[in-house]
Amino acid sequence: MSDGKEIREEVRFDAQARGGGWRGWLGKAVGICREHPWVLAIYIAALLADGISTIYFMLHEGSEAELHPVVNLVSRIAGPVLGPLIGVASKAIAGIIVAAYWRRIAFFILLTVSVMSCWAAWYNFWGWQVYEPNIHRWWPVK
Repeated sequence: MSDGKEIREEVRFDAQARGGGWRGWLGKAVGICREHPWVLAIYIAALLADGISTIYFMLHEGSEAELHPVVNLVSRIAGPVLGPLIGVASKAIAGIIVAAYWRRIAFFILLTVSVMSCWAAWYNFWGWQVYEPNIHRWWPVK
């Protein structure tokens, strides 16, 4: 029977691994970059593709057509070019922070977000032509 000392030490170690202040988080982010450099490159490229396609979309349709509420708000304030670029930077930083927090599954987090961003870029360029005409047929609007 244990006196609980091992459990307390294990919990303390885990709490220290999750914390560490800004320097600790910066070290974890650098660790993600070293562990998964090609996944991080795909992640950044997918975010840039999404951002560029959003700029293209906003220059043709206007900022008010954006569905994401934060990107819509930032684009209305900063404009249709700077707004999506701020969104790209914010998503990149947020993704790296999440991947650093859940380092064991960072590969899957970054890869999943990369696929979602590639899909969003595809949708902004070509996908709306597939979905938009059909959605009106399938979704009765009164």
